[in-house]
Amino acid sequence: MVECAQHPNADKLRVTKVNVGGDRLLDIVCGAPNCRQGLRVAVATIGAVLPGDFKIKAAKLRGEPSEGMLCSFSELGISDDHNGIIELPADAPIGTDIREYLKLDDNTIEISVTPNRADCLGIIGVARDVAVLNQLPLVEPEIVPVGATIDDTLPIAVEAQMVRPHGCLPALSWPCCKRH
Repeated sequence: MVECAQHPNADKLRVTKVNVGGDRLLDIVCGAPNCRQGLRVAVATIGAVLPGDFKIKAAKLRGEPSEGMLCSFSELGISDDHNGIIELPADAPIGTDIREYLKLDDNTIEISVTPNRADCLGIIGVARDVAVLNQLPLVEPEIVPVGATIDDTLPIAVEAQMVRPHGCLPALSWPCCKRH
């Protein structure tokens, strides 16, 4: 953000000039409380489509032209944090796609598991189904065992005199046990 000045017609808005790597600076009106000169920010330019099918268009906000939008994490669908625009490090490259910079350009699969599919209640079951549906080999995650960190034990004493373990034997009336 090369310049950031108070909007002449609104107390809570700022008029900015932003370098997005093109041949000219973009005029963008912003209402974020952390908007200030010198920030490296995430910018949605005209023609960009944000989550929720929100299309960025050229507009006038309170009489000032705006050629894009300075984005918060919530506006990009990354998190619920909408307290202000994203403040990138000073060494963030200008003009780089924010998805590449934050390593967010990933595939997402939305699933809805029904109660009869208990095999899909864990990541390995879901991975197995997705692999089969896409005719891909299953790549199971490496699971590193975590050692116990609690040294305490709980003593158990069975004081009942007539306690027997539960057992089950097949009955001769069961189809598997009938003698022919």
